[in-house]
Amino acid sequence: MAISNEDLQYVITEVLKVIKQQSQDVAELPVVGDLTDVNALPALKNQAVVSIPISLLAQPAMEAAAAADAAAYIAYIRAREAEAAAKAANEAALQIGEVMQITFTEEDGTTDEVRVLLASMQYGSYQDSGHGLGMIGVWDV
Repeated sequence: MAISNEDLQYVITEVLKVIKQQSQDVAELPVVGDLTDVNALPALKNQAVVSIPISLLAQPAMEAAAAADAAAYIAYIRAREAEAAAKAANEAALQIGEVMQITFTEEDGTTDEVRVLLASMQYGSYQDSGHGLGMIGVWDV
């Protein structure tokens, strides 16, 4: 027995009504504060429908975030150490000799500043003729 298009449309309309009546809008679902005991949408594993705990999906992201936090902390510590070393070097340079700051202007108009430490040199390889001063350090400002 064949079904007419009219009967088929009636069945489709009635089935859709039942589905809509039994469906729930996603916006009406309760919101949870953590992922404990929360499962994802069903998935297919070896042709069987399974439910996946969200925590399994979140675990690689949590591990990556922890590694990023650790790397950021190490970078922070290294930056503080570098700042302390730069400060100590500047203080030592000021105690050793005279520091001269030079500003260079690039062709594009930008400027670059360097400091040159001048001191009497007995064991240096460079001697300024006539002044007894040698350039023993150059660093960016």
